[in-house]
Amino acid sequence: MEVKYKAAQLGYGQLGAPWFKYISSQKDWRVDLLKSFEEISFNQYDYVFLAVNDTSLSKLIDKLQSSKVSIIHFSGSRYNENALGLHPVYSFSKEKKDINFKQLNWVVDHPLIPQEIINFIGPSFYYISPDKKKLYHNYLSVSANMTQLLSHLMGNEFNKKMGLPGELMKNLVIQSLENEMKYGRNSFSGPWVRDEKKAQDKVIDELNDNFLSKNNSNFNELIEVYNEYYRL
Repeated sequence: MEVKYKAAQLGYGQLGAPWFKYISSQKDWRVDLLKSFEEISFNQYDYVFLAVNDTSLSKLIDKLQSSKVSIIHFSGSRYNENALGLHPVYSFSKEKKDINFKQLNWVVDHPLIPQEIINFIGPSFYYISPDKKKLYHNYLSVSANMTQLLSHLMGNEFNKKMGLPGELMKNLVIQSLENEMKYGRNSFSGPWVRDEKKAQDKVIDELNDNFLSKNNSNFNELIEVYNEYYRL
């Protein structure tokens, strides 16, 4: 098979591992997984994929920008004018290694994407201006991470304090999200919808000894934001 594009990849984590497997299977591409920046031979590669943590990005891009190689990173919160940011809107797991990245939704931080990149990320991508990337990532973090916390950790607490299966809580969270997707605001129920402030306060007071309100300030902030702006 003739190779048109040669790439190097740094990083092999929850995103990096399935990405390397996926891109290595693409026609016209050869990708080498490297352990360090020092292994990169600039005249050998067309692209460098940086599947590393956010704190490492700036230094690596600074080292690479003097070369002619095109740089791509996958951070949802960082922007660098010398690299193209491709962010898959997807919840990665250590357990899932086979991902068809072409079926995902993507957010990109540059309005012009090379056709060879579009060919393997697929047509579902959206441009976001660099100044909005941090806010964009905050939205995703609160939405995805808080939902996982409610499902997993609250389920454990529910089991410990109530003596009931944690799956009851997890199934409720999943069903609630499915209802919201189908019916929007019409799916909301309980004292928040009825605007019963006393009932709301009682719910929160009775959860004061819960690990979420003790150890996660975001939980309390979400409650305050909901009460102030989103009470239906």
